[in-house]
Amino acid sequence: MKIKNVSFDTKSRPNVCVAIVATTEAMFNQRWQETRRADIDVIEWRADYYTGDGATPLSWLKAESRPVIYTIRTKEEGGEWPYQKDQYMARYKQAIDSGAVDVIDLEWARDGEAKTILKSYAKEHGVKVITSYHDFNATPDFKAGMKLLQALSEDGGDIVKLAVMPESKQDVLTLLSLTLEVKKVISQPVITMSMGQEGVISRLLGEWSGSVLTFGSVSQASAPGQVTVTDLTHTLKDLHRYF
Repeated sequence: MKIKNVSFDTKSRPNVCVAIVATTEAMFNQRWQETRRADIDVIEWRADYYTGDGATPLSWLKAESRPVIYTIRTKEEGGEWPYQKDQYMARYKQAIDSGAVDVIDLEWARDGEAKTILKSYAKEHGVKVITSYHDFNATPDFKAGMKLLQALSEDGGDIVKLAVMPESKQDVLTLLSLTLEVKKVISQPVITMSMGQEGVISRLLGEWSGSVLTFGSVSQASAPGQVTVTDLTHTLKDLHRYF
């Protein structure tokens, strides 16, 4: 799969993404300018943090040459947005209509009707869909994790994303094993990560495990355990020499 000029496959090092986390227009512009100077492949706008209507940032993002992921992360999955179906759908439709975003992230566990409508709307407008699930409390065992990833795949998105919190190094190994094995049974590109300090290694081994995207930080992390972009890109390039 290719979005703009960026490939989402497992034949090279994972793409590096930075999330823009901002509450105001001025803060958004500052964070966006920081990402424009960074050596990254993809940007994500975490719109759940934003307090305005979003029209101005979307107009700016039309100038972005890299793929743009638009995300409203709900409080149920560690974000800032109190889920309300109508507002959730309206914001996503606004982003799609703007022509500024290439991918939207839809949470698998949210309202089924809203997801169905938004997936169809995105497809009509040439926008890809990430079907995601985030657990900030635990990591499923291997059997439950495979079942979950297959359910995410069957939901009909273009990319599958799973982010979980480890309680031990064994949990991190379970997540890496899931990433390796799930590619045998689903066709979509997969993004996985084990969060927190314990899970940092999972953000670096995507080329080995098969995760096509990893998240780093420029100034403010959007999730626990994110590595700075400078350290992340250097490490990925060094590892790439041996994979």
